[in-house]
Amino acid sequence: MSVDNPMTHQHNVTRFTAVASWRRSILVLCALGVLVGMRPAPLAPVTGSLGSPGVFVNAQEQAPPAELTEFQVLMIAGAAAMQNGDFEAALEAFDDALGLEPDDLIARSQVGRALLELGNSDEALPLLSQAAQLGPDLFVTQFNLGTALLRVGQHQEAIDWLRAASQLNPEVALPRYGLALAYAALGDHARAITELEECVAVAPQTTDAWLLLGRLLAEHGTGLEAVLKAAEAFEKVVEQRPHEGDSCLALSRAYRRLSLPEQALSLIGDCERAGIEDPRLYLLKGRLQLQMGDFTEARTSLLRAAEGPHEGPLGAAPSHLELAVMSDNQGDFDTAITEYERAIELRPRGMNAYVRLADIYVKRRQPEAADELLARGIRAAPPVSAPGAMSGASRNGRPRRCRDVLPAGSGAQPRLTGRLLHASAGVAGSWQDRGEPADDGTLQHAHRR
Repeated sequence: MSVDNPMTHQHNVTRFTAVASWRRSILVLCALGVLVGMRPAPLAPVTGSLGSPGVFVNAQEQAPPAELTEFQVLMIAGAAAMQNGDFEAALEAFDDALGLEPDDLIARSQVGRALLELGNSDEALPLLSQAAQLGPDLFVTQFNLGTALLRVGQHQEAIDWLRAASQLNPEVALPRYGLALAYAALGDHARAITELEECVAVAPQTTDAWLLLGRLLAEHGTGLEAVLKAAEAFEKVVEQRPHEGDSCLALSRAYRRLSLPEQALSLIGDCERAGIEDPRLYLLKGRLQLQMGDFTEARTSLLRAAEGPHEGPLGAAPSHLELAVMSDNQGDFDTAITEYERAIELRPRGMNAYVRLADIYVKRRQPEAADELLARGIRAAPPVSAPGAMSGASRNGRPRRCRDVLPAGSGAQPRLTGRLLHASAGVAGSWQDRGEPADDGTLQHAHRR
């Protein structure tokens, strides 16, 4: 295990001499808030027990015994300030403590951590590295360096130090959670899942670990078992954070994947009754109602989803697309056209709306409108989508051939390719109906159902 700027010489170290139980509590408390700063944005602050019962105690509730030294009092004050997010006060307390005990590795590591929280990684990392290398048997020194490396994006290097911290204190879940974040950042989702499973086994109330576990299983797991495990993880999150929008949405989506629409709708209903107004939930509710054939209720839910409020301009686009598809399938082409255009306006690079709207123009025998729309999509689409859309665009008054724009191994979105080919074939058929030659046999074959 190595990091940048290692200390190259050893010297005698004055060991921390607090009472064992106090020492255990304060050291783990010092580590408690680290992961909040390095956690990916979608995750909420750490909640629940991250270690064995009684380990995590609010520093304010830990009245220092009379025999504590000034050094120990400063360490408690620094830990309390860190937990409260007052990093300037924490740095001052830890720096004063280090002034009293210049060789204390815990104080040195905590000064480094406070500097890191204040954005001064250039000064923080050498201190953290020195403390970790001189104190290989101290949980906090190993853990602080590991999380610091994770914070600055050195994920592979972070793993060694977090692994060492986990081995020093196996009953504390924080290092395993950090390891999971590191492996996930490196794309090793299988190992991240393993670390999270061990994390929740040690600390079942670790809500963030359950949430991340569910997300990784849902996004990267394979087979029915992974979906079932994801649902179980999200159920734990909902149990610990009832009526929270993100957790409710995640579990409802898992239920939908398991073909349990009634359970998903029931959960969404509970969240609505609890006062949660999340357009993502309304969108999912509308999709579930469509799945169950309740079109009237689905339209109401989708309209609520479209109303927002949304975090960004793209937020309402999926709702308008769903409304358009529903109207399209019911033969209400005028409403469908309006909704498709609205979806395109909100999300100009979303090819699905272009293709489906082109289908309507083809059905109405408006090949020029379909061709113009697909060409418009080509100009707006990201490169990975453009080859598929180009299969319906014309050149010199005729549709381009699919083989010209969809070579083997094309980057076109696979799920859209069939519809794109169908739109192209429809345009070709329209020209043929006007007495002009069809494009070629490829399009003719693609048009067959």
